[in-house]
Amino acid sequence: MTTLLAIDPGAATGVALFFIGPDCAPVLVNANVFAPDDVGWARYMPDIVVIEDPQIYPHAKARPNDILTLAKLVGRYQERFKNCRVRLVHPHEWKGSVSGDIMVARIESALTPAEMKIVEGLPKGTKHNAVDAVGLGKWSFRQPWMRGVL
Repeated sequence: MTTLLAIDPGAATGVALFFIGPDCAPVLVNANVFAPDDVGWARYMPDIVVIEDPQIYPHAKARPNDILTLAKLVGRYQERFKNCRVRLVHPHEWKGSVSGDIMVARIESALTPAEMKIVEGLPKGTKHNAVDAVGLGKWSFRQPWMRGVL
């Protein structure tokens, strides 16, 4: 069984773990939020890792130093999962320029009841990070580059 881990990096890093069944249908089995140094990372050893890769956009509200900090964190995650297939995806590539609240609402509206149960129990203040990871993972399954790995 193939596994995919989607990561939305940050001080509260969102993660979503999917199993890919024999019919190639993704099944969300866990979504959570970790601090970057949390030992909870040790339990994940997926086949495929998809990480949101920060990008500096002209005229964006994000401070360049914050983006650089995120980029270093992405590098740490790449190293942590060096024995897995890793794919970096820019935020605009998978969610366009949709605002965070609207994107979370869209992702949640597309969840099955079983998937919704997984994300419902997450802490309110960081839940959006895990939901973003779920959205990134679900988006990944629709991409042409995933066809070669399933």
